[in-house]
Amino acid sequence: MICNFYYPHLGGNEGQCRLLSEALAQRGFAVTVLTLKHSRRLATRESINGVNVHRIGLPGWLNYETIPSLMRFSKKPTINTAANSGGAFKMGLGQRLKRLIYLTYFEVFSFTCHVAFLLKAVSLLERPNVVHVHQSHWLSISGFVVSTLVRAPLVVKEAGLGAIAGMNQTILGKILAKSVKKTAHFVAISSEIQTNLVGIGIEGSNVRRIPNGARPQPRAWQDQGQMSTLFVGNFWQGALKGLDILLSAWKEVLIDVPEAKLRIVGEGDYPSYRSILTPEQLLTVTYVGPSNEVETEMLNAFCFVLPSRSEGLSNALIEAAMLGMPVVASAVSGVRDTIPNLRLGAVVGVERSGQLAAAIRHFYMNRIDAQSSGSNLRARAQDQFVLESVAEKYGDLYAELSGRKHATT
Repeated sequence: MICNFYYPHLGGNEGQCRLLSEALAQRGFAVTVLTLKHSRRLATRESINGVNVHRIGLPGWLNYETIPSLMRFSKKPTINTAANSGGAFKMGLGQRLKRLIYLTYFEVFSFTCHVAFLLKAVSLLERPNVVHVHQSHWLSISGFVVSTLVRAPLVVKEAGLGAIAGMNQTILGKILAKSVKKTAHFVAISSEIQTNLVGIGIEGSNVRRIPNGARPQPRAWQDQGQMSTLFVGNFWQGALKGLDILLSAWKEVLIDVPEAKLRIVGEGDYPSYRSILTPEQLLTVTYVGPSNEVETEMLNAFCFVLPSRSEGLSNALIEAAMLGMPVVASAVSGVRDTIPNLRLGAVVGVERSGQLAAAIRHFYMNRIDAQSSGSNLRARAQDQFVLESVAEKYGDLYAELSGRKHATT
C-alpha cells in the first residue's frame, strides 16, 4: 500500500487505507504500508494491528509539517456573504501568488517524495505481489515506478472526479501519466467516478467499482428529541465541503425552527465563515473542531448534513448511514449511489441552499419521516458498504491480478 499519510493522521483517504489494510491483514494478506512520516514523534517502522508501516521522513525544511500551513495559506477562501447562493469564492491576484508559492513548493516536495518512496520500496526484502496506491495524484507515479521495478501489477484507487488530473500538477507527472493510464488497474469508489475514468480513455476492463467501507455499528441512532444538525468535514480544503452553503441555508432553517442547533465537526478556518450569520444566529452554532468522537456526535445529533460541492464517496456519510441517521446531502458523486431514492434520505441540488434548508426543515417538522429514512438507509449501508465485504472484493482483485490467493501488498 502506498498512501500519502497514515494513522494517526486523520483524514478520509488515510482512514480508508487503514481500515482496508487491517481488514486484509485479518484475511491473511501480508500488508505493508509506505507513507510519509508526518510527525517527528512517530516511529519510522512499526506494526499496527497486523499491518507493517514504513514511514518515510524528508530532510530539513522539506517535510510534511510545512504542507498544512501552505495549503491553508494558498486555499483560504474569500467569501462574498452578499451572494444569495451562499457565498461566492473568488481568486484575485494575491490569491494567485499564494497558489504559485504553494505549487512551486509542491513541485520540489513531490519530486523528493518520489525518490524517497522509490528508494524505500526497493530496499524492502519482500517484493510485493501487488502495488496499491490510494488516490491518483503524484503518488501514482511512485507506484508506477515501483510496480515496474518489482514487476507487480499496479492498482490505483480513484476517490474523486479529478481522475489523473492530480498527476498533472508536476512535470514528472505529466510525463508518466499516460503510462499509468495504460498499465494500472483502477478502482472507482462511485459509479460516476467509474464513468469518468472510462471517459478519459481508460479501458473499461481495467476499471472496477468498489466503494469505501465501514464497520457495522452495534449501536443505532434513535430519535430522542435531539435538535442538532451535524456537519462533519475538513473544510480547510476550501469551498469543496460547502460550509458556506450550509450556513446560508441555516438562516432559513432558523426562521421556522428557531430552536434548531448546528454542530460543525472538522478542521478549518471557521472564523472566516462567521460573517454569513448574524450574532443571534451564531448562538445556535457550535464549532467543535477536529474530533475522535464522531460516532458519539452522530448518535447525539438529529440529522447529518453533507452540503459538499464535490465528493468521491464521503466516509462520514457512510458512517452516518451505518448508524441509521437521517441524512440530507447534495447530489454529488457517491451520494447518488448511497441514497438512490427518497425512502433513504433527502438529496438536494449542488449549491442549492434553499433546497438544503427545506430538506432540513422537513425532517425537523416530520420526525417520523426522518426516522424511517434513517432506518432504511442503515439497512442499505449494511448491505452495500460493510468493510469485510469491501475487503473481500479487493482480495478477489489482488488474486486475479497476481494469481495468488493471499497476495502481499
